[in-house]
Amino acid sequence: MKVKVLLFLAMMLSPITYLSSTPCLPGSTGTATMPTTPAMGQGNLFLGVHYITGEPTTVVNLGYGLTPKWELTGAFESEDTEPAPFFHLGTKYNYYEGGSINSSFGLGMTHSSGLKDSKFSIYNVIGSSAFSGLFSVGIGYTFDESSYLNFWMGFSAEIFREVLYFESDFSNFPYRYFGSDFANPYRGIVNMLLRLKLGQIVTIDMGSLDILDTNREFCLGIQLRVSL
Repeated sequence: MKVKVLLFLAMMLSPITYLSSTPCLPGSTGTATMPTTPAMGQGNLFLGVHYITGEPTTVVNLGYGLTPKWELTGAFESEDTEPAPFFHLGTKYNYYEGGSINSSFGLGMTHSSGLKDSKFSIYNVIGSSAFSGLFSVGIGYTFDESSYLNFWMGFSAEIFREVLYFESDFSNFPYRYFGSDFANPYRGIVNMLLRLKLGQIVTIDMGSLDILDTNREFCLGIQLRVSL
């Protein structure tokens, strides 16, 4: 666990800029799997499809910016294991912007059709661009019998000329609350993606989930942005 945190903090200090307002796997704008403070932007519609090796898993996400600071999102996951398929619904509002500090509040729901059960969550995430990238810290709560607090850190940064970006997050819980083969919450979870931005419409994601554990999986996806 300590090695993962130190590795993440080292990446955080890189002097580069970030790509904001790009959805993470569950649908909200974020890093690899965790939300960040920026919203999608008013009138922007996002559609993404990601393939994760292992089971395998296909994730389809959809999001829309209702206002410059408010977004609605959803995602569908399909795989061969019994709890699947999964549905994610969420909303996030960027309620504070003050210089290099931003803060957003969010609500989320994950439903397992196989288990016929739903988990509801709330969270708050604070983001800072003080490190020439976007560093985020979030804390939340999932309403179930475990009563655990959710915690994560995220980092987003530009690598090459507003075309190639690095996205990573570290969390003590999987984004899918019913568990996953590519997430080991008992050791912490580190996810890393490279994002290739092709103009204003197409973004390609390539990376690994739970990259520091033996159950790591490869992820490949494409996201489309349309302004309505």
